[in-house]
Amino acid sequence: MILPIPLPRTHALDTLEPILNDPAYFRPTDYYSVKPSMLLHIERAVIEIEAQLAAVSEERLQQIISRLMLHFPLSNAGNRHHISNDYFEMLFEYPEDLLCAAYQHVLKHHKCDFLPRIADLVAFMEPEMMRRKSVERRLEILLQRIEAEVDA
Repeated sequence: MILPIPLPRTHALDTLEPILNDPAYFRPTDYYSVKPSMLLHIERAVIEIEAQLAAVSEERLQQIISRLMLHFPLSNAGNRHHISNDYFEMLFEYPEDLLCAAYQHVLKHHKCDFLPRIADLVAFMEPEMMRRKSVERRLEILLQRIEAEVDA
């Protein structure tokens, strides 16, 4: 079993963790309301989660892919460029910390001599990526509800 990658600790997200983990705040109706005084914390948390969802830079992704290919040489070196491009196209949207964690996981646990499949890397990162996106959606809901209360 792959252990979850912990979300980097940040002040605003830490402050909101009890709210973000309580489903009563996110029911379609009859939900718990958040005080308008929490608006600043929520806005900061949005900035923090967006940073944690930011895609890796092209240069850094290319470095990660190159290092993977050093550890798992290709039997058909003539296709190296095409294979590298496939990895790049499929992994460019992931944050650097998740890609690095997937890279380290592969180095420790991949038992084959060949390059790990893109799907294996994605399978490792996707649960944490989905969790981060879920946090982002919940923060958006809280923001919308506070704005609706202030406008009312």
